[in-house]
Amino acid sequence: MSIPYPFGTTPECYLNEEFFISCKSTGHAFLTGSSIAVLSISVSGELRVLSWVARDCYNESGRGVGGNDPWMRLSKFPISYTRNKFMTVGCDTYAFLEGSLGKRYKTGCLSLCESIDGVTDGSSSGIGCCQTTIPANVRSINISLSSYDNYVGVWDFNPCGFAFVAEDGTYNFSSTDLQDLGNRTEVPMVLDWSIGDEDCEKAKENVTSYACKENSYCYNSDKGPGYRCNCSDGYEGNPYLSHGCEGRFSCSCPAGYVGDGETNGTGCSPTPSSGSKFPLVNVALGS
Repeated sequence: MSIPYPFGTTPECYLNEEFFISCKSTGHAFLTGSSIAVLSISVSGELRVLSWVARDCYNESGRGVGGNDPWMRLSKFPISYTRNKFMTVGCDTYAFLEGSLGKRYKTGCLSLCESIDGVTDGSSSGIGCCQTTIPANVRSINISLSSYDNYVGVWDFNPCGFAFVAEDGTYNFSSTDLQDLGNRTEVPMVLDWSIGDEDCEKAKENVTSYACKENSYCYNSDKGPGYRCNCSDGYEGNPYLSHGCEGRFSCSCPAGYVGDGETNGTGCSPTPSSGSKFPLVNVALGS
């Protein structure tokens, strides 16, 4: 996995501790000193991580046999409200998602069905699977699961309920998931990241800490506090690194000219005529 600046694995390689990525002996990368596994990092402001799946399981007589209510708290980066969905899977299932960091909120999803025949693969309309959006500026999630009848009427094909926050488009419901969710315990989720808590105008006042480098520009984050940087038109690369934005256009000379086409290079000059060391002079005679 590539770890672009401002993220890094050592103090001299990251902007500050909020961007620290720890590489543990397991071979996986984790956000700061947490147990949140990192899948990928984009300089455009997205961080893909793994989020835990909540489950609530029962035996045939309706007695609980295991489950968990996962939670996640983030000191800086909000959970993307445009790139994730809260999902519930089950036929006797309701789940709540709540949190208090960044914004206090509570939302839920209800999923019911009486038989597997009424379930449609790929559908999240509330029959076997339900999905809903999450609020903006959320930095914590707590998932709780419950059941109306402890799955007694549907236990032969659905002994458990499941709930999770997942990156939109990464989970496609299947009726076979009612049994064990395909043994998934984690799903991809997207976080939004930005620099600091100030907007561009304020950040530019401190030349030392201002993060946007040469050939880049600053724009205010629309998904939480802080700002982001982007390479200027005609450039690409990492705008947070000195000389990280490089020109993506190459110059060339038109037909009949030679050179590199660069202003600071050889430029363009007419192609020399072949077969003669001297220039040809056309003379017209008339009376």
